[in-house]
Amino acid sequence: WALSYGFLAWFALVLARALPWVLIAIPGLMMEKSRFSSRLTWEALSTGLGWGLSTWFLLCGWTGLDWESPMAALAHWPVALAVLPWIGLQGGAFLVGLVSHLICSGKKKPVLFGLFLIGLWAILGKTSLENRELSEQNSSIGIALVQTGWAQDKKWDEANVQRAKERLFAQTEEAAAKGAELVVWPETSWPHRGMRKRPRDTRSIGRLARRLQITILASSIEENGEQWLNSVSEVLPSGRFGAEYQKRRLVPFAEYLPVPKRFERTLRKREPFSRISPFRSGRGNPIFEVRDWAYRILVCYESMTPRMAKKSVDGIDFLVIPTNDAPFLFDYAKEAHFRSAILRAAEFQCPVLQAANTGVTGLVDSFGRVLSRTEPGLSGPSVKFLRLKRKSI
Repeated sequence: WALSYGFLAWFALVLARALPWVLIAIPGLMMEKSRFSSRLTWEALSTGLGWGLSTWFLLCGWTGLDWESPMAALAHWPVALAVLPWIGLQGGAFLVGLVSHLICSGKKKPVLFGLFLIGLWAILGKTSLENRELSEQNSSIGIALVQTGWAQDKKWDEANVQRAKERLFAQTEEAAAKGAELVVWPETSWPHRGMRKRPRDTRSIGRLARRLQITILASSIEENGEQWLNSVSEVLPSGRFGAEYQKRRLVPFAEYLPVPKRFERTLRKREPFSRISPFRSGRGNPIFEVRDWAYRILVCYESMTPRMAKKSVDGIDFLVIPTNDAPFLFDYAKEAHFRSAILRAAEFQCPVLQAANTGVTGLVDSFGRVLSRTEPGLSGPSVKFLRLKRKSI
């Protein structure tokens, strides 16, 4: 965003990212005046509290992202994530800060105590995973995650519209041939704005779903006057369009301007603000169903916000994340976004499926284990088929 939208957006982004971490010092400053300030244990405790406080503030803010939490660094160790359902990202940050301070103290007893805490954490995590091991029921469902693989400039190239449609349809047919009952398209994959209002578009997608007898999650940009909606539409095997989810949490400086409405129209007439998309937030969080399976949708940036995800996991069997990720210039950012899917799965004990245009497309089970994925640098199209099995205690 900084490279795309200039100095002002860069400055706001850096300020918003840096501010939460200033809070790290607050618990330490408070303990300096206490009679425990000279004791290393209390210094370590203040470090842990500082990390936890900063993470809490970070995730409360409108720019807060979980990939900046210390727990994101442990995303590929399910044993370390097993405690998340009980202590959350803030509690995990506290533990990481506490243990880090003890180990880095250089003193024998604190280092041994820190290593003991790591060992205890690993044992508790392993025990938790074993206790939560679930048996598979006979019920299963075939799901395909489509990765279209367009670069951002190619994705919105008018000359590429027909090829984009053909690729989506060919990948959907490939998914159905593999046994998919639900096919997930990536974020805003339909190359025309206003898909639901264009009968020609809805008829062609509806005929495809009816012919293949599958459910399609078709993602598009819908128009509402001068504003846009980031939309995901359910296309049923009957060919009808069903429920629609509209992205509720937008990306500041990329999808909207975080300024009062009376200033927005004036700013949009000037660079760099004229390049910022005019999206508005949607309303509602419907539960979608395919056969007797229930699921909800989070679009792109929403998967990085734990509070929003927490409100979405009740009463569902899995969570779906359509995303674009093509605007990210570096592979590590795409990889970091997929860590959010891992954290959500482990934190809320719910399988998470992410379908990306470019970036990482994959499935994470309810333990935070990655069962299937693509690499972040993959630019070409792919169809990731999986059979999700329902679990029971």
